Amino acid sequence: MGSPAKIIRKLTKAEITANITNAQRYVQNGIRFKTSLLPVA
Repeated sequence: MGSPAKIIRKLTKAEITANITNAQRYVQNGIRFKTSLLPVA
C-alpha cells in the first residue's frame, strides 16, 4: 500500500488536545448530518 508514517516530531499537548477536539466534532457532525439531511431525489 505504501510506506508507514515516519515520526518527524512529537506533538505538543495543545496539538493532541486539538486533534481530539476535532475528532469529536467530526463525529458529532456526522451524527447531526445523518439525522437532519434529507435524501435527494
